[in-house]
Amino acid sequence: MLSTEMSVFVSLPELPPCSPEVYVAALHGVIAQQVSEAAAPSVGPRALIGRLPKVEKVEGEGLFETMPPHSAEDAEAGKYFSAVVEACYLVAAADGMAEVERGAVAHLIKCATGGGLDEPDAIFDAYAQLLERQGLEARLDAVAEKLEDFMAREEAMGFAASIAVADRELARNEGVVLMALAKRFDYSQGEVQAAVDQVAKMLAAAIEAESSG
Repeated sequence: MLSTEMSVFVSLPELPPCSPEVYVAALHGVIAQQVSEAAAPSVGPRALIGRLPKVEKVEGEGLFETMPPHSAEDAEAGKYFSAVVEACYLVAAADGMAEVERGAVAHLIKCATGGGLDEPDAIFDAYAQLLERQGLEARLDAVAEKLEDFMAREEAMGFAASIAVADRELARNEGVVLMALAKRFDYSQGEVQAAVDQVAKMLAAAIEAESSG
């Protein structure tokens, strides 16, 4: 059982009013921006997007890691992205994965792989089975073990924060999992709040752009 200590103090800043459709479009824009700026650890400055293969088949625990890499850099990218997506899944699943959260994670995968998402349900089912079989603590440990680089951890927290607020709120259970992940990254409560604040800032700008476009 994860402790709820401190999680209640992590909050989502107020966002500009908008319709659900505008919010989803803004959220997806933020996720696409995060993907375009991300870089897998220890693989140089190249962007993450385009490094991963299209999702055509899902097998085993590694998911994106098991796809045949074209280089050592691609293999590292697969390891990184598998951990990032699972971190997002674990946060979203904390209070029952809403459709908007499922859509946000699917959009993250689609953006990063640069192509079609033929089996999104298979990906979510695979993570759900791992969670049921091993438990939340073990899966959070597995995610943290794959993300040893500081930049990778910072990016993972950013992605997880985006998914946590996909339904325009930061639910208590999602905050608990976000803090549990942060603890494994040696992040303070203030650093978690900073990640949420940064996502909120990006969302506010995206909402304004969508509303005036």
